[in-house]
Amino acid sequence: MTDIFSCEKAPQAVSAVRRLLTQHSADAIEATPLGGCNALAFRVDAGAETYFVRVLPEEGEGDEFNMKTVGVCVASTTSCGEAGVTAAVLAADEGAVIQAWRDGERVADFSQAEQFDAAERIGEMISTIHAVPLCAATELPAPHSFYRHDIKADRRCDDIAMTECWEYLESVDRLNGIGGELVLSHGDLHNKNVLVQPDGSLLAVDLELAGQARRAFDLAFWNYHWEMFGTCTAYPPLSVRCRIARSYLQAATEHVCEHDMDDLMFAVEFEVLRVALLRINHSDVNMGKKAAYKLQLPVACELLKRAQSGDEAIRSAIIQKGILPFSLEHVAACSEVIEFSLPTMLHLPTSQSPVHAPLVTTIC
Repeated sequence: MTDIFSCEKAPQAVSAVRRLLTQHSADAIEATPLGGCNALAFRVDAGAETYFVRVLPEEGEGDEFNMKTVGVCVASTTSCGEAGVTAAVLAADEGAVIQAWRDGERVADFSQAEQFDAAERIGEMISTIHAVPLCAATELPAPHSFYRHDIKADRRCDDIAMTECWEYLESVDRLNGIGGELVLSHGDLHNKNVLVQPDGSLLAVDLELAGQARRAFDLAFWNYHWEMFGTCTAYPPLSVRCRIARSYLQAATEHVCEHDMDDLMFAVEFEVLRVALLRINHSDVNMGKKAAYKLQLPVACELLKRAQSGDEAIRSAIIQKGILPFSLEHVAACSEVIEFSLPTMLHLPTSQSPVHAPLVTTIC
């Protein structure tokens, strides 16, 4: 991915430091854009000090709901800073949030083996975010947890099949187990938004899309983006997903049993479908995958419906394989039936598209 860099908001970042940190009123100040999808994050050097500054959207720059997230961003970043899961907030107002600068490397820049090794720390970090109490300022839903479109999408996906998937997800009022509980969610948690500090601890950044969501949502968002950014080339394997989920539960609850693990792992895969639907027209998703998703995601939805209706074999397979790889197996089998070359579309050799015969005949 090539980040969108812009200096358009750099003057606001400089102004925020002068306005909120008056000790720098006479210092030379330089704002360096850090990239990202909205180009509102900056490293600001003021005198001998360095800060992380997020410029907040001004009235008219976003729709009505996005403007409401300004207060949520300030409150959630402040609370998470107090919990030690993001850098401490030094000052904030309706125009910007200023945090202490913390050195670190993005998880996305680590090797696949290093990301595997970080699995337990990821689960613990997410649990720490979710332990931050909700308050009036943070009870708005996290945009990604309920929006039907992505802020970086080329356009909204209004295909009938995709709309039916959304309607199914929204019809499920509750998920069994801890994964369905509402908590403060990061809302945009992927491996480019987590820093590994020199001592090995993890630090979440970019909480501008935080808000209320199910516990399973942040874990699902992380799993989905595992291969989208950085060095990993496939959906996280079961061993990694289990380590993240188990460390999450151990940090979030006093006792962990296999039933809790099962419920959480399934809830995460349920929310992965939501994230995939959200991202279907994301500018970082290639045209082949976008086209494939239009075939794959309705199958994924059908699999989830069957699991929710009591099919334990399908539920177990969803947990073991992950909803996206599992549904892709069935679409690959369907492609043989209708002579449609899905492996070619996905740039995969046919041998990497396994067939799961028992279910495909009924879904197709």
